[in-house]
Amino acid sequence: MSWQALNWATRQRVGRASAKHVLMMLANYADENGSCFPSQAQLALDTEMSERAVRDQLDFLECRGAFNRQASRQGNRRGRNRYHLAIDKDLSAGGGGRGSTGKFCR
Repeated sequence: MSWQALNWATRQRVGRASAKHVLMMLANYADENGSCFPSQAQLALDTEMSERAVRDQLDFLECRGAFNRQASRQGNRRGRNRYHLAIDKDLSAGGGGRGSTGKFCR
């Protein structure tokens, strides 16, 4: 756990309580470099949300610039994503454009 990441996540204003909850869980798993790789199933358990709701909040946070997502592979199957938190960024400035996965952000 990174206290720096938790402190950063606490100070952010993202506009959605559910997204803030997911962000706090990511920060809870982050190492000293702001990197973590919890599964979406684990985040769903931690936040008491459905996996679909967690995915929606992750997409929202990515579009706001909260993290960069790096997909991994396990053989020919998708593995867990690695999330690199943007702990040097103030999210209150908003987002837009495209996230690191190429999805269009509103």
